[in-house]
Amino acid sequence: MASSELKESGVTETAPSDANSAVSSVEHSKEESQPGNIEDTLVFFDLETTGLEKHCDIVQLSAVSGEKIFNKYILPSKSMSQGATHITGIQVMDGILYLRGEPQITCSLQDAMTAFLKFLQSLDRPLLIGHNVWKFDGPIILRAWEELSMKDQFAGCVTGFLDTLWLAREVIPRSEVSSYQQPNLVQSLLKKKYEAHNAIEDVKSLQELYSFLKFTPEQKQRCQFSITQLACRVSLQPLTNQKIIFFQLADKLAMQEISLEKLKLAYEQDAEMGLKNLLHSLGVTSPTHIRFYNFFKTMS
Repeated sequence: MASSELKESGVTETAPSDANSAVSSVEHSKEESQPGNIEDTLVFFDLETTGLEKHCDIVQLSAVSGEKIFNKYILPSKSMSQGATHITGIQVMDGILYLRGEPQITCSLQDAMTAFLKFLQSLDRPLLIGHNVWKFDGPIILRAWEELSMKDQFAGCVTGFLDTLWLAREVIPRSEVSSYQQPNLVQSLLKKKYEAHNAIEDVKSLQELYSFLKFTPEQKQRCQFSITQLACRVSLQPLTNQKIIFFQLADKLAMQEISLEKLKLAYEQDAEMGLKNLLHSLGVTSPTHIRFYNFFKTMS
């Protein structure tokens, strides 16, 4: 989107979409409602960043909900990596952000998140939908919320997240697509191409893709997660980084709202047996508790 089309709030209008209703069950967690409210309001969102590393900066935050569009460019504190510039077309020179050579209106991360919060609050506790959001966009936006002390505010106005990468794997046979990357899915299923890695174009095409997919309420529910579950998964990253556990087990623990802090508490209460009993109650029967025990022992 060109800078002249940006309103001060970052919200513009586009053609209506029918991707704004779906049915699923209702559950509740201690901190916020679990995903799956009846007649969900859907918000498709995407980030562009300075790179792929854990602590990269957000340079574009875009979202769409039916006819409403949100788009903000953010001046980063970190330099754009060559790879990110090549993929997104975004450059920052002399304090000005350029998209494919055109200067864009930018704001601070604080202002962007404040505007995004207002955008979400104007809707009815929406479900945030993104592609590969569990592994990439989710942890990055969660870190931004935490750094800005805004996590509780966002948790209070959204239902949770849905990852369309998970959903695509649920409903589309691998033989029917070259890969589950969003551009490939759009080309294979919608028979069209779009300007991938421009967040505003990504969310528009994702809303269209979601409308095209056929899935059951149960399949949709399996592809959703709460902010609490996402925070648990982020907390377990040191364990996967040090190869204490594999990603699959970290995902399983996070989806059961087991954080690194909960594992540490079990260790402190009864060291080896505390961890063993906790993991056994979760259906983890391998001697994983020994690796956890050694991890926390070295941290003591």
